Amino acid sequence: FAESFDYVVAFDAIHDLCHPEEVLKGIRDALKPGGIFSMIDIKADSHIIQNKDHPMGPMLYTVSLMHCMQVAMVDGGPGL
Repeated sequence: FAESFDYVVAFDAIHDLCHPEEVLKGIRDALKPGGIFSMIDIKADSHIIQNKDHPMGPMLYTVSLMHCMQVAMVDGGPGL
């Protein structure tokens, strides 16, 4: 897929990956020269207390703890 795509988008995904740097390098390689990559994520803080008034705060924390961290740490991933 080298230099195959004009545009690549990742929605709420990169932080869940076991090896995000490898994926980002793959995306870079897959983009045509001048191609665009958009990485979109949920607007939340890394510090739980800062999310206490976030309308989805409790759900985000639960999903992060029970899913995102588990998936991201498999096979020695960084657990972003």
